[in-house]
Amino acid sequence: MIGRMPWISRFDAGGLRETVRKARGKNDAADAEAICEAVTRQTMRFVPIKSREQQAALSLHRVRQLLIKQRTQLVNMMRSVLAELGTAIPVES
Repeated sequence: MIGRMPWISRFDAGGLRETVRKARGKNDAADAEAICEAVTRQTMRFVPIKSREQQAALSLHRVRQLLIKQRTQLVNMMRSVLAELGTAIPVES
């Protein structure tokens, strides 16, 4: 995801510094040209459109993955706060 960001954060002796990068070769004309070239290729393979049921199932999977990620973040945060207060909780695998 960082590769798509227009800025890069770097650490140096002075602390955190953000530098701005311009996107190179990315504009509407270049996108239109690439689309036209892709459509005219004989070996172009098209992806079938997903049904509503498939989209709903994929959405449920994404929501589940997000909830798992947030739960893990919450447990790790609670563990670190308790560790700062002197209470150690073992990590279960």
